[in-house]
Amino acid sequence: MAITLKKDVGYTQGAIEFYKRYKDAFGEVVKAKMIGDTENVNYKLTLTNSNEEELVFNGELTSGYGGEGCRGTKTVLELAGFPISDEFISTHESFELNK
Repeated sequence: MAITLKKDVGYTQGAIEFYKRYKDAFGEVVKAKMIGDTENVNYKLTLTNSNEEELVFNGELTSGYGGEGCRGTKTVLELAGFPISDEFISTHESFELNK
């Protein structure tokens, strides 16, 4: 079952605040998958919890370059328990992380 971010936060900080607000209710994140396309400016970050439920961010968080959206991705992933570097986020437009 996917929990899609329907509230149009429209910006990186809004996505971070949304995750902070609901992370305890969502539970332990065991997988993070970013599908990024810098050429067409299209990004989707999917977090999967231990119950195989998904929380999907469409466009608010990014990867594959150095910028605010990438810093937001790093922040959300760190809050979800994934230690990750700025360099990794800025050099990978798509990736999958597992615990």
